[in-house]
Amino acid sequence: LDTPSPDDCREVFNRLDDACRTAGRDPLAVRRSAMLMWTDSDEREAIDQRRHRLADYAAAGVDRLVLNIWPGPGSPEMIERLGREVAAQTA
Repeated sequence: LDTPSPDDCREVFNRLDDACRTAGRDPLAVRRSAMLMWTDSDEREAIDQRRHRLADYAAAGVDRLVLNIWPGPGSPEMIERLGREVAAQTA
């Protein structure tokens, strides 16, 4: 499964906005999500690099990220560290 880039998300969201306007729906009423693969190699990235990567998705308009940890399941320690050191700092 390929992870969409922030630019991929922007492209999809632009098409979504157009479709919403055509249907008479407010594009801002639609929650925007992306699913990212989060692998063991991501765990070795510097914390600041991981924060920056997640912030790029927020800047692209992603409201909610779903992290598919691979190989899964992630250890409770890894998930706790991800929430404490990365996700909480990008909110």
